[in-house]
Amino acid sequence: MPAERMDQINSLLQQQISSVIAREVEFPDKMFATIQRVETSRDLRFAKVFVSIIPFEKRKDGLKILVTSRKHIATEVGAHVELRSTPKIIFVLDETSETASEIEAVLDRIKEEQTNE
Repeated sequence: MPAERMDQINSLLQQQISSVIAREVEFPDKMFATIQRVETSRDLRFAKVFVSIIPFEKRKDGLKILVTSRKHIATEVGAHVELRSTPKIIFVLDETSETASEIEAVLDRIKEEQTNE
């Protein structure tokens, strides 16, 4: 399958999965999940869904909620996306934003130390 078509499918799945999660998955107060990206296998059997969960300390609890809701999410996505079959959703914690926050904190400390010298 051409790369451009895969990008379209990944984007469509990201939108639909995000929509279903926002409408139908219940998280405890002040917990949020954001779909960062989706990577679908070439044969469209699997979709790795990279998710960021806030607050960072509760990310594993949030991931459990998503994994528990996976079949329902896939059913809802399948009803709105025209593919031969709905890919099996595999949720993966995306820690890119957490890493970026840590790097920013280090850079801020360095800047502060240089200002104090």
